[in-house]
Amino acid sequence: MDHIRELQSIFRSIDADGSSTLTLAELHRSFDDLRIISFFNVQGLDVKDIEMFFKLLTQVSNSPEVDMEAFVSGCLRMKGYATNVDVITLLYQTKSFGEMMESAIDQCNRKLQQLHAELLDMAANTYGSTIKSRVTFGEQSGRAPSEVVKDDQVDG
Repeated sequence: MDHIRELQSIFRSIDADGSSTLTLAELHRSFDDLRIISFFNVQGLDVKDIEMFFKLLTQVSNSPEVDMEAFVSGCLRMKGYATNVDVITLLYQTKSFGEMMESAIDQCNRKLQQLHAELLDMAANTYGSTIKSRVTFGEQSGRAPSEVVKDDQVDG
């Protein structure tokens, strides 16, 4: 309970305009004050990157500014030092997320290629077999396929 009161008190000190929210500018200015820096260090909050610290707090508040509740909650969550297990867990989660994203991107690319082929077949059925080569040519020339179809209609 004392930690919460201390964090609330620090919040009020940082909130220079009395708006009950913190901005990035207020947080930056507060780190010119050795008392604030010392407080964070004693609390086990080693803030090396003020912008990242602020971004993490805004994630808690889901707002562009940080209210007292989000500040206290965020600081309590970030308190202490990361252990090797914490770091390895984050590395594993990041790698896993990256693999999921690669898989999703590959799947989207396959679907797009499939749709592209189906559209070419539809165009060929509608405008004749020569449309496939002209659409491919149009894509290579930077022209939209619709422009190629219009040209075909004018030519034909």
